[in-house]
Amino acid sequence: MFLESGNFVRIQNLIVGYTLPTDVAQRLRLNANSRPRIYFNVQNLATFTKYSGFDPEVVGFGDPLARGVDDGLIYPNPRTVTFGFDLRF
Repeated sequence: MFLESGNFVRIQNLIVGYTLPTDVAQRLRLNANSRPRIYFNVQNLATFTKYSGFDPEVVGFGDPLARGVDDGLIYPNPRTVTFGFDLRF
């Protein structure tokens, strides 16, 4: 009655990036060796599960022996979205 499957598949980290060509870097007045790169990063993108709670990766709250016990005091992992621009000097 209180037991359910905690099987899950999670997309934990997804990074998509593009390194600009050297001619574009030169038009932007950047050193060609700087290899400018634009990227987009998403952490905790999706979790696929039939688990009814917040997060199937339950750790338990404050008690190391309570691993796997969902007492309702946990929160799901936050989704973090990052945009960026890399330059090498």
